[in-house]
Amino acid sequence: MPVNGIELKEGQVWKTKNYGVVTLSDSGVSANYPWRMTFPNNGDPIGSITTDGKYWDEDEMPELLECIYNPEDKG
Repeated sequence: MPVNGIELKEGQVWKTKNYGVVTLSDSGVSANYPWRMTFPNNGDPIGSITTDGKYWDEDEMPELLECIYNPEDKG
């Protein structure tokens, strides 16, 4: 399921609700949470999110807001 019409892919950089800017990696914790958010400056992991950009918190709250860099975009 896309987030704001964008399919999640490794290497994308997103603005988030709570953590500022993060980079996505495909080393999530399970099939339900396949994406991991990391800080782009040092690679420290924050947590995992679902395919529709919800944080693993018990409420599965929306976390990803805006894709600011997608390595597959040409331009």
